[in-house]
Amino acid sequence: MKVSNAKIKVDDLSVNPTLICSIDLEFDRSIEIPISVSGKLIGTNNKVLSLINEHQINAEYTYGLRLLSKDEKEQSRKENNPERRYVQLSAELTQLVIENIETQRDKTSDKSIKFSLDLVVKSLNLTKEIKDNRYDDFIQIKFERKYEGIFIEQSDWINNFSHKLGIGKFMLVELEVPNYEVPDFWNKLFELLRANVADMEMCIRSGDWQKTMLYARKFYDNIKIGDKKKGHKEFRDELNKKMTKLQHSEKGIQNLYDGIWKFFEFTSKFIHDKDTEGNNYEVLPIPSKEDAYFVYVLSIGLLGLLGKKLQ
Repeated sequence: MKVSNAKIKVDDLSVNPTLICSIDLEFDRSIEIPISVSGKLIGTNNKVLSLINEHQINAEYTYGLRLLSKDEKEQSRKENNPERRYVQLSAELTQLVIENIETQRDKTSDKSIKFSLDLVVKSLNLTKEIKDNRYDDFIQIKFERKYEGIFIEQSDWINNFSHKLGIGKFMLVELEVPNYEVPDFWNKLFELLRANVADMEMCIRSGDWQKTMLYARKFYDNIKIGDKKKGHKEFRDELNKKMTKLQHSEKGIQNLYDGIWKFFEFTSKFIHDKDTEGNNYEVLPIPSKEDAYFVYVLSIGLLGLLGKKLQ
């Protein structure tokens, strides 16, 4: 059994982003019959991107095997006239996988992509001749491992893949609590911020929007190191140095601190009965799911930003 002519394209009829991988199977019809093809789609970094399975046929097939004499088998080999079968396999992609593909593509000098197909081909094989028909294993099921590479140039990817896969049309965000290694001085604060975000996630999972805002308010209270309080000065000075090295202006850094303060104010209104002037609020805002997700996603982003700058 031989695999050749591997190609790949986007499935235009699939709701979820899906690639169609096509191959040609070449086999000797007189002694073997393909049964199925499955496998894995492998990325440039050797990571498994998707499991792939045969998903459609373009025509119906009926194959049969009959016992051959030794002369008939030899004649078949001499004629070397293999039959070909066109096979299509589907590989469904998640947004995280698409992000991984784009990340790996960006690392190459020519912005190309190389996929690999790690295939398992199952076939029926005729192993005996007519004189051996007393054996009960004259037909065997064979499992073969086949590998094929597919190279996609940058222009082909942009013209025929990116748009159809939605790249550039949606934001790919991995909503995991960042876990950067930060300087020892920051460890206690960073762990406290991570705990705040983890508490928000737990509340969101249970649908408690009010409690989510409570932990969000704690998060913004802990991260507002730009408020010029005495206990925050050392944190602010060190972060200022890190951001200045990355060519952030003094005004830009202050804009970040001001933004964090504003979100502290925003979340506080869901928690406190009085405003900053000591006046009672007439009514307290009722948090919705959208409010909870908004402050949660922003918190993850801020924590990731802080961790990356300090790493």
